[in-house]
Amino acid sequence: MRELLTELRQSNRPLWLSLRAALRKLRDRKNHGEPLTKDVGDDLLEVRAPGARILFFFRPCQLIVLLGGFQKKTDKLPAKQRSRAIRLRSAYLAGFANPERCTGDELFIDEQF
Repeated sequence: MRELLTELRQSNRPLWLSLRAALRKLRDRKNHGEPLTKDVGDDLLEVRAPGARILFFFRPCQLIVLLGGFQKKTDKLPAKQRSRAIRLRSAYLAGFANPERCTGDELFIDEQF
């Protein structure tokens, strides 16, 4: 995720600024619905910016887990991106004895966007 944002910061600053603003709104709970975010099924949501998407899910305690992002040319979520996000979500949650409970034992919190 960090790599995508770093690359966009250098290669497409307007898109990077748009994604950064969207992530900050999400973090600050200013908008958790459309058009900023959209439920894409399988307990996944996407942050929407013109030309790009970031897939994420919510953990208890209002933690937002970013799973990955990609530049997008159509409105349809590519199957490859969906399956990758589902795999990453499962791997992340496998590290918790009770993934539906707020444990406070997240490995790290990174808000550098």
